[in-house]
Amino acid sequence: MSPAGAEVCYDRLGCFSDAWPYSGSLQRPSAKLPWTPEQINTRFFLYTRSNQNSYQVISATNPSTISSSNFRTSRKTRFVIHGFTSSGEASWLSQTCRVSLDPAEPYFQDTPAEVRLDLTDAAFVDVIHSL
Repeated sequence: MSPAGAEVCYDRLGCFSDAWPYSGSLQRPSAKLPWTPEQINTRFFLYTRSNQNSYQVISATNPSTISSSNFRTSRKTRFVIHGFTSSGEASWLSQTCRVSLDPAEPYFQDTPAEVRLDLTDAAFVDVIHSL
């Protein structure tokens, strides 16, 4: 039995633990809790037919950026997610027209389904590994 780990909780996202299976294995040897959403500063660069050549920034921590953007729930939306060391402003991202996820293999390979991207995470999961 592994010892209980530390835990941190964030509104809207839930709680995260540094206990097994999130750490303490060969694949994930470090016990690290996630930074706050404000520190991570997740942003979405929105391209629509109305703004095809320049993106609008949607902030995960500032919901008003959604209502002030061209985003509409009635339109088909695709998410292109760059790799860990890539920049979200790389030119290939704006030219990609299909869903792309790169689950950063070294710390996700051979881990339980709750740790990594898994077929049960969504009705459609498409993975493209990039270099």
